[in-house]
Amino acid sequence: MELLNTRVRAVTWSRNAGPEHIERARAIAEQAGLTLIERQGAWSTETPVLVVSRSGLCVRRGSETFRWHPGMLHARRAAGFLHPLVRLTHMRPGHTVLDATMGQGTDARFLSELLGRTVRGVELSPVVAMMTAEGLRGVDADVEVICRDGRDVLEEAPACSWDHVLFDPMFPAHPPGARRSPSLNGLRAMAHTGGVDAGWVRAARRVARWSVVVRDVEGSGLLEDLDPPHVWHRRGRPARYGVWSRWPRQGA
Repeated sequence: MELLNTRVRAVTWSRNAGPEHIERARAIAEQAGLTLIERQGAWSTETPVLVVSRSGLCVRRGSETFRWHPGMLHARRAAGFLHPLVRLTHMRPGHTVLDATMGQGTDARFLSELLGRTVRGVELSPVVAMMTAEGLRGVDADVEVICRDGRDVLEEAPACSWDHVLFDPMFPAHPPGARRSPSLNGLRAMAHTGGVDAGWVRAARRVARWSVVVRDVEGSGLLEDLDPPHVWHRRGRPARYGVWSRWPRQGA
């Protein structure tokens, strides 16, 4: 993993860390290009710091702690094949999925369970990728995590090498006054917020056999810029899905 433009610049270890955790912090510093900070000086700043502890990786910022969590996985599981991400793209068991903007891997884990296939997730931030990979390993998720720029992965992939390509850009622009979850403040400190553009979509459409889907939130303007042939949005819900599909439309 190379040093990328992430706001987490340093790594340290927790108070109860053993020698193996200190060694892991040193290895992460070398692999991810982070500054290694001695534990006693780590909490003197509000700058986010990656912490290696007996319970795994977390990010500390002042008195706040952020750990990987499964997000709204329970809601996706409850919806199953009726979830708009699945229904709009006509995903079926056995289909392959590339999640090009993975984040915490909630969608990737959900789709791997539903479709019975390994999902590949690409995440640009080394810190997010490490925390997500660790979290998914801990729950035995069938997800392969790659720390790279998703656009590079798409441009290098052979044509029609995936059934579906998914984009869920982390924290797209929100309209003034929009609600933001305070539980994700730690993730915002780690995330790359560069948006998906038309070049990403062109690359994805070359790679996808059946569909490309982009999730955004109402008022962000992302789908207006991308102009997909089909946009799904339910009144009262912030999420919207733009879909480019080779399947015939069937009243989704």
